[in-house]
Amino acid sequence: MFRIMGEMYSHKIRVLWQKIMIAVCICFGIFVLMACADMRLKWERMLASIVTQKAMGATDIIVDKQTFVSYYKGYTDWSNPGSDPTQWPNTTYARVFGVQSFIAK
Repeated sequence: MFRIMGEMYSHKIRVLWQKIMIAVCICFGIFVLMACADMRLKWERMLASIVTQKAMGATDIIVDKQTFVSYYKGYTDWSNPGSDPTQWPNTTYARVFGVQSFIAK
């Protein structure tokens, strides 16, 4: 009798634990999805800013430093651009966007 009750209780705990783990995975997935969407919006705003600056004849592009900052720390695997236009990855960004220099301030 006690063995059957113990196994039922153990099964309920196992099922509850599985449901909690599934909920945690779903919540983490939503968090990462929101971080990706946020970074995508920031990237699109930066691209619009670059197009506007290039249309005005600027060859030294300045973008917002917050474009490359995510609240999800595991989001990036690249080094973020800084304020020195001669250091990597600023030089790579400048080459990709076809400008003289690229700076994030």
